[in-house]
This record gives sequence, C-alpha cells and structure tokens, in this order.
Amino acid sequence: MNAAFPPVARATNDAADISNVPKDQWISRAMDCERAGDLPAARRHALRSIGTDARNITSLMFLARVELALGCAPRAVAPLKRAARLHPVFAIRLIYARCLRKVGQIAKAQEELDAAVADMPQTAATYTVLGLTFENIHEPAQAAVFYRRGLAIASDDGVICHRLGRLLNEAGSMEEGCALLERAQASRPASSDLHLDHSVSLANMGRFHEALDAIDRAVGIDPANYRARHNRGHILLNLNRSHEAIAEFDRVLQTRPEFAQSRFSRASALLKTGAYEEGWREYEWRWKDCQTMPENLPGLPWQGESLAGRNLLLFTEQGFGDSLQFIRFAPELAARGAQVTVLAPPSLARLLGSVESVRAVISEPPPRDAFAFHCPLASLPYRLGITLRSVPAAPYLSVAPALANEGANAVRALFPAHLDRPEPVIGLVWSGAPRPFQISANLIDRRRSMHVGELAPLTSLPGVRFASFQFGTARQELHDAKLPIIDVMQGVSDFADTAARLLAVDLLLAVDTSIVHLAGGLGAPVWTLSRFDGCWRWLEERPDTPWYPSMTLIRQPRPGDWAATIAVARDKLEIWRDEWLVAEKANAQKQRVWETEKR
Repeated sequence: MNAAFPPVARATNDAADISNVPKDQWISRAMDCERAGDLPAARRHALRSIGTDARNITSLMFLARVELALGCAPRAVAPLKRAARLHPVFAIRLIYARCLRKVGQIAKAQEELDAAVADMPQTAATYTVLGLTFENIHEPAQAAVFYRRGLAIASDDGVICHRLGRLLNEAGSMEEGCALLERAQASRPASSDLHLDHSVSLANMGRFHEALDAIDRAVGIDPANYRARHNRGHILLNLNRSHEAIAEFDRVLQTRPEFAQSRFSRASALLKTGAYEEGWREYEWRWKDCQTMPENLPGLPWQGESLAGRNLLLFTEQGFGDSLQFIRFAPELAARGAQVTVLAPPSLARLLGSVESVRAVISEPPPRDAFAFHCPLASLPYRLGITLRSVPAAPYLSVAPALANEGANAVRALFPAHLDRPEPVIGLVWSGAPRPFQISANLIDRRRSMHVGELAPLTSLPGVRFASFQFGTARQELHDAKLPIIDVMQGVSDFADTAARLLAVDLLLAVDTSIVHLAGGLGAPVWTLSRFDGCWRWLEERPDTPWYPSMTLIRQPRPGDWAATIAVARDKLEIWRDEWLVAEKANAQKQRVWETEKR
C-alpha cells in the first residue's frame, strides 16, 4: 500500500440533514464526534440529547444514522420507529422500511415502504431529498439509484448532477462522474466547491494538469476554501512539484494547524524532496488521517526508550512493499538491545524471519503481557532518526540455500540452457494489487499498472527470454496475450518462494509494487517502471534510490504514458543484453582456463 498517498483530493461533503441543525448542545457535540470519526462518543451524546427531548426528530434520526454506521441495525429500529410516528414523511419511512428489512421484519418493512411510496411525489426534488437522505445514512449505492431517477426527470438538474457525480467519483466510476460534474458546473459556474469536486475527478483519472486548472478556478473564486487549497497541494505533489505543494499545505495549516489531511500530505511532499527529518515526524499524522492503530497490541508504544533487554513487537501496518522496505531496521533495534519479534501476515513470515536479528515472526496478536513495547514498521525511520545518508544498505533479505536451489531448479526447468549461446532471463511484473474495495488504493493501482500487452515491444527484443512473476488477477492476462513470456509462479505460496525464484533470473523489470522491494531487499538487479506521480520513496527525477542500490528507476515522462516508458526500457534492455553477453563470454573463458589449469 502506498499510504503516503491518500486520495489525490477529497470531495466536499455538503449533504443536508432531514431537518435543521438543532441548537441542542448534546446533538451538536454528537455531530462533532461523528465528523471526528468517534462514532461511540457520537452515540452517547445523541442518547443524552434524546433524554433531554424525546421528540427531537433530528436527534432520533442522528442516533439511527450512527447505529447503522456502527453496524447495529437492530438498535436503529426504535429511534426510526419513533421518528416515523412523530413525522411520517416519505424519506423517514423509507429509511425505517430499509432498516426493518435489514433486521428481518419483512412484512412490516413492506408496509412502511408502501406507505412511503403512496406519500411520495414523483418529482426530481423528491429524488434529490431521497438521495441526500440515503447519503446521510451511509448508503451511497441506494442514494445513486434515487439520483439517477431524478436525472431521468430533470437531466440538467445541477444539484443532482453534482451529488451523483461525487458518488460515482468516490466509487471509482471516474469518467461518468467527471461528465456529470462538468454538467453541474454549467448551472453554477461560480461555485468553488463544484470546481473542487471536478478537480477531484480529473486527478483521480491521472489528468493532473487539467485538475490543476480546475482547482485554480476553485481557489480563484474562494481563496479561503481550505479544502481547495489542500487539494491544490495534492495535485502539485502528483505533478512532482513538491516544494510548491509544501507551500500550499503550509497555507492551509496557518489557519487549520490540526487538519490531518494536509499534515499527512505535507509529509509525503517533504519525504519526496528528501527532507527526511521533518518528513518522518509529519508522517505520524497518518494515524489521524487514513490509518487506525490496532487496539490489541501488547506493551507500550515505543517512543525511543531504552531497549536493552526488552521485548519489542514490530507490526506491519500497510502493504507488503512497505513491510519489506522497513524491516531493514530490525538489526539496528537489536543492536540497541531489543529482542525483536514481528507480527506479519503468513505470506511474509518465512521471508521476514530470514532478516538478521529477527527472533521470531508471528501472525496472531500475542498476549498483552508478552512485550514491553510495540512499534509500527513505518514509524521506525522517525524513531531512529533516519536521513537520506543513513538509510541502511541492502541486501538485508535472504533465502535459505535449500530453498534457493529449489527455486533455481523450478526456473531452469522452464528455461533450459542454450548450449550454443546463452540468453539472459528477465522477470516481468506489469500490475499491482487492485484492491477494488479500497478506492484510494485502487485509483493508485490503476495509474501504476498496465496490461501485459503493453510489454510487447520488450518481448520482441531478440536474445532475451522472459519470465512472469505476476500474481493476482492480472496473471490471467498471459493466456490471451500470446506473448513469449513463461509463467514461473506455479507452486509459489509466499514471498520466500518468490524470492527463491527471483534469485534465479538475471534482472527484474516491474511496475512499482511489492516485488521491487523484494528484489531490492535481496540485492537483486531490478528496474522499476514508476508512474508519473511516483511514490515519495523514489524522490523526484533521480534514476536511483538510496533505499536499494541494485535498483534503477524508469519514470513515466507524462501521466499514463506507458508506451514511452516501455520504449526507454527497451532501449536500455538492448544495451544491458549486449553487456550481459560480453560478461558471460568472459566468465565462460575464465571457467575454461580454470578447468585447464586444474587438470
């Protein structure tokens, strides 16, 4: 996971509540807690509000909304029933009917549904209210259904185009969402928020220059719109203009110093410029922006205390690549006296267990009294004060000799040696993990991945053989592509198996996904094909990285332009092949001389 890049921009959220915002202090506090993501506290305050006024429709509906968001539909029934009896309008009755269906009261749900439909005028305004209502109870798919019905009646309704465009954008349907937002702008060209949301859609599609134009219009209309300022910073970051992005985030933080999105995005920009000391400190804001600290960890959070003779639990928190990158710090912790254990998924367990000073790798949370401290892997650079010059060198991953031989034999069986002329074997990976249910991660994956067919110019290069290390759904693309690429992943069960086979090829050429960290951590030659809006860890413009001396970066010259990137890679690969052949011939000559002298 590329956690340093949350969604390029976050859309505005101006959906209306069913009734006016109350003056009741308890429900006001409840709403503040909901905005902060503390739903249990929001529920407690809503219950206090109802205790003060049991007929407050807003408090009843708010409580029901929170219960549904907490996944407690049975607890939402009572406040919805009371609200529907006190104020039997179609919007409330529809939500009540939906809740009844969720808890299995089908007959009663149908009764309420029939009553709601009988009371519901078939107008665009009605469907707008219903869409807003279902957005408020966190059912965007149903809200989108109502908005579409409204558009069937009034195709140019600016409010519906805006709301549906936002929902489609957040669901990953960028093209349709962007078109709707453009239609909405025609009805309200002076709306800063509309230009902001349009920029969101453009940026999520990788159209960063157009997104910058759109967000500049939003800022021009309302220079004080801090969300527009934040999004402008994010777009500049993705245009590799990180110093300008930092300045934009600083403008936001002058008035909103606790705005977690800008703090964390600023961390990405700082790290991308190589300002590690401040960047790692700001990177801790991820816990208030887009990540949640596990609650079942033993011991205290390690803040830099003495580790002499203490048990320390490191835990993975992001994607596989991040874990492979940051496990390199385990020896430093052991040098400080820690007994290091790692909590990681089973697919990483064997490989991480090979790292020097890692005592054990576990995949289930241990007892609370088993460790003195715990620390997320991605916080180690901050705790250890890592700078560009002090990044621990690779390799630090290894494979047991028996497993390495097994992997080599598996690859050799698929690529028998040519006795007349040797040919190097190049590993290929063209796609990352799509993670369709994590929209921000999915959008990044769309930009970092390509179809296997786009590798055709590479595979047409003579004198080179190609091995697929692709995993996941994209692996199926090989079947229809008809390219000379051999799948070497059959029988691979975890990262240790992958590492063993990776060591048997001569070079890995891959998009920016976990396997480039695996190759780099092993010290194996790897060329990383980086999307235009490259990850912070690869800095800006450099063809190399202090994280992995064996890595070469080949960057997209323009957003989405894989053809030009592959053309550069092919030219470099042709030169590399010729150099490899010269080296192989020299090695073969040395071997013959050695064998002659031995006789």
